[in-house]
Amino acid sequence: MRKHLSCTVILFLIVFPSLICAQQAGTQSQQVQQTTTETPSQQISSTENSHLTVALAGNWQPFNFANDNGEVVGIIPDFTKLIMDNAGLNYKVERKPYWSDVLGAVETNAADLTLGNSILVGEWEKIGLLSEPFTHVPIVIATEKSAAYVEDFSTLAGKKIAIGKNYNAYYLMKQNYPNIHIVEVATTYEGLELLNKGEVFAVADVLPVILNRINNMAYSNIEIGGISSIVMDVRALISHQNSELLPVINKAIADISAEQRSNIMDKWLGYESHLEVHSKDFLSLIITFFVVVSLILLIIFRKFN
Repeated sequence: MRKHLSCTVILFLIVFPSLICAQQAGTQSQQVQQTTTETPSQQISSTENSHLTVALAGNWQPFNFANDNGEVVGIIPDFTKLIMDNAGLNYKVERKPYWSDVLGAVETNAADLTLGNSILVGEWEKIGLLSEPFTHVPIVIATEKSAAYVEDFSTLAGKKIAIGKNYNAYYLMKQNYPNIHIVEVATTYEGLELLNKGEVFAVADVLPVILNRINNMAYSNIEIGGISSIVMDVRALISHQNSELLPVINKAIADISAEQRSNIMDKWLGYESHLEVHSKDFLSLIITFFVVVSLILLIIFRKFN
């Protein structure tokens, strides 16, 4: 018997780690404030009367994608507005075709920053400066409904897992589970096609993307088949010429409330809530996760009181 993966469960997986992140970011922001007396507007006086350029790709649903009017919308644009409003900064979004174009713009100072970056593989320091995470998303796999729910991803050793080449999920899965047989695909859509044909055991990507792709392709035989322990941090990437923006952006991220994070994720993931998962094992995972996170939050709460 399977039950629906509710939006509440999805948000629980994403928002609760963000609470811990926000607390850590807030502590670091207090340290920054103690070492400088400049206000954010003074720190970035060179951009006070101009717009910062935020480069975003238009093809990463539901994080950022182009709507019918050509505007970039999604989870990342909503967080961008919230962060920039918190920081009191003016900005404009410059849409780029691909993520590689976004990185190139930040590296060459053609753009001031981008949001949505995770762990850059290689020498990311040459491209820009990473902020504190403003949200987190787990890596999951999609499988056929007939497959058993995967609790331990180490049991995937030797199995064919389709992952987008050079995706964050690709490097994270390769690093943490080196014995899996990665089938490189151009997109997660392509991976789901292979899964539908029975040519791979599973498809891996971050939770919001997998949910979006399964929903758009309307497969009746595919569901979320496992949630890994890998959590991808989503951050801002700031060009080196705008290094003074880093503490300002970090402070703005720390000021995001749990309710604001939840509202953004709910807005873009709520319509995915009908998707199914293996209920019994998934429920056990959620209960365990809830207990652990509750204990951590209780310790943090007592510490700061």
